[in-house]
Amino acid sequence: MIASLEGAGLTWSEVPEEADIILVNTCGFIAEAKEESIETTLAIKEKYPHKKVVMAGCLVRRYEHNLKHELNEIDAFWSGADPAAISEILPDIYDLHDLHGQPELHKPHALPEQPEAAEAGAKSHKRGKRKAQYPLFERKHLLSFPGSAYVKIAEGCSNNCSYCAIPLIRGSLKSRQRRSVVREVKEFIGRGIFEINIIAQDLASFGVDRGSQELELLLHDISAVKGEFWIRLLYIHPDHFPRSLFSIIRDDPRILPYFDLPFQHASPAILKAMGRKGSKESYLSLIEGIRRDLPDAVIRSTFLVGFPGENRKDFLTLIDFIKAAQLDWAGVFTYSREEETRAFSFTGKVAKGTARRRKREIEELQLSITGKRLERFIGRELTVLVEEGVQGEDLFLARGYLQAPEVDGLTVVHGSDLRAGERVLVKIVRCNGVDLEAIVSNG
Repeated sequence: MIASLEGAGLTWSEVPEEADIILVNTCGFIAEAKEESIETTLAIKEKYPHKKVVMAGCLVRRYEHNLKHELNEIDAFWSGADPAAISEILPDIYDLHDLHGQPELHKPHALPEQPEAAEAGAKSHKRGKRKAQYPLFERKHLLSFPGSAYVKIAEGCSNNCSYCAIPLIRGSLKSRQRRSVVREVKEFIGRGIFEINIIAQDLASFGVDRGSQELELLLHDISAVKGEFWIRLLYIHPDHFPRSLFSIIRDDPRILPYFDLPFQHASPAILKAMGRKGSKESYLSLIEGIRRDLPDAVIRSTFLVGFPGENRKDFLTLIDFIKAAQLDWAGVFTYSREEETRAFSFTGKVAKGTARRRKREIEELQLSITGKRLERFIGRELTVLVEEGVQGEDLFLARGYLQAPEVDGLTVVHGSDLRAGERVLVKIVRCNGVDLEAIVSNG
């Protein structure tokens, strides 16, 4: 969205006071995120009443009609499936001629279509089902830490888990062309980006909308790119995990042995109600296979408690699974009852207090497991990516291959004269909760 607006002649600022238009990108996935999105947008409008405030993103896409009627103080809403097309609403919210003295900016510039988009569009047009194509803009401003970037390879999801609103918001799976992804990866590497985080609602489904899994093919294409970089794969649905990844990662150490596998639960009854095909046994088998083939592998997961019908026995089955799995990282969420999902009408509601207690119990258990899992890195040398320095201290916050941005712990490096975005070889000297401590290696 930032790149699109810059392409329309606007300038992005990190300082709200300098802006004429403030864009709030919202989330509509679960109740807490929806509430936060609305509260944040209203607070910004209250603080900056004379500025144009635009509410955009998933919350608007899901509830646009309601929001327009209930939030009259907000200047504009953007719910488009193509975030890059946001520049099209500018004439409706601001007279850019008066603002910049540049009348040609009153209408958004026509943007060149990507070659593969034009080709795909022509083919779909022949079938009478032309789909919207999303032009790619050069992203000059990255909102991630220096040296790290996200590359989304697909949008939407077709797994249709009973509790999940993603298909309602983002639609069914739509995969990018592999050459488009590789081109963007090359562009970032050329700009000095070291860590490329490959993301989608489900990486394992990449290409399935075209007929088959293509994640392996994509990684082979990326492996042909020269240079030093990390490829981190975030969110792979465990029910159709491609075991071919093992050999690809062994052959190219730049593809990190880091797996984000949202198991969600382990009780057969709850998994079935969720619409998931895996089981406690199949998930433990997958974990065992990963660790057997890739001894340095790090595994993260998420779990959902308080799902309709979850009783004490179901919860204890999940506890037993977590103890057996010995995952490196895990996040826990309480169930959010979402309109239009299949689970919305399920009986057997779990009290919010019970769900919160179960969440805390798992978090305490996982905290102890994570601490023990981290001990295996003490004494090892690891390459870390520096994120930022600690003001007034000879300390720097960094991440190794085992730590994904923002969701896992950090590596605290004792040193001086390090720079954000720099890669440093360090020696791990101790664990401190969910963080590692390190010194710069003399090697």
